[in-house]
Amino acid sequence: MTRSATDLVTEAKAQVEGLDAEAVEAELRSGDAVLVDLREAEELTAKGRIPGSVHVPRGMLEFRADPTSTYHQEPLDPSKRIILHCASGGRSALGAATLRSMGYTNVAHLDGGFGAWAEAMTQGDATKGPTGAGSRWNAKKDLSFELLRIERVAEIRYDQLQGDRLRHAGQWNRWRPDRKPSSCTYEQLDVAVPAELADLFAHP
Repeated sequence: MTRSATDLVTEAKAQVEGLDAEAVEAELRSGDAVLVDLREAEELTAKGRIPGSVHVPRGMLEFRADPTSTYHQEPLDPSKRIILHCASGGRSALGAATLRSMGYTNVAHLDGGFGAWAEAMTQGDATKGPTGAGSRWNAKKDLSFELLRIERVAEIRYDQLQGDRLRHAGQWNRWRPDRKPSSCTYEQLDVAVPAELADLFAHP
């Protein structure tokens, strides 16, 4: 009996674990999962990628996943939690089924692929990210951007803050592994004294 590509994908999805975008995000935050992007390089260039993902084109998956292959790619390992994703979920379902046959026992795929993740992260708009503030200088520019997953905290120095914006260039100081991103708010910032006032009152 001849089977179509749709038949193969349907069969694969019945065999493997499917996760929604929120579940994938939670696993990535836990730090225990390896997210593998199976799309082609031009797709990543055109659409962006999920932060922290490892790029392995679908055509190379079997070779990259085989620890005995000269093409093996870290961190693919049968003992690790592996989550695959593609553009819409077809390639990742087929890939997950293949990895299971290769001895990967803890493998899943992202239902809906990158499109579902982008929609979830941008609250319903999978084709256009959040939009920055416009002005007369950029009225004709596309100001949409991709949301990033905030994972690390950096300490910076600055000399002028106006509202919630740094008016002059900030200077990186150090990484802060002791701080969680959720603990960083504008309320913690000190208000810098304007340079001209600092000079005026620096001397008696």
